[in-house]
Amino acid sequence: MKARILIVIVAIFASGGCKHIAFRKYIQKYSLSFGHSGGFTGATNEHILTGRGSLYHIKEFSKDTSLLKTIGKKELKHIFKMADSKALKKLELNNPGNLTQFIRFYRNGQLVNSWQWAEGSEPPVEIRELHASLHKLY
Repeated sequence: MKARILIVIVAIFASGGCKHIAFRKYIQKYSLSFGHSGGFTGATNEHILTGRGSLYHIKEFSKDTSLLKTIGKKELKHIFKMADSKALKKLELNNPGNLTQFIRFYRNGQLVNSWQWAEGSEPPVEIRELHASLHKLY
């Protein structure tokens, strides 16, 4: 009887642990690139968020990259769930302007989806929410 209870307890802890590890490995495959570009100079101001939580800034007119900070797991999970949502998978947004906002979603280094819109225009609500969450990071 005690052995059965012990087996059940071990099984519960083992299955709960696997889900946590699986999600962590799952999210590490992702990255997001976001920012704005265009205007008179054609400069691009870009940030990159990795699945490990590192937030980088790529300086305009250069390839210099600097680590800004590390994002917490809860916030990171929320952002990548938004980016990988069914609503955004179906959404196509390719309306650049003189000044263009963009978000690019990558899985294993391959571009999965890209959204761009003219600065000042109203993108769909799902993009606005993701964009707002990304800009709160820095």
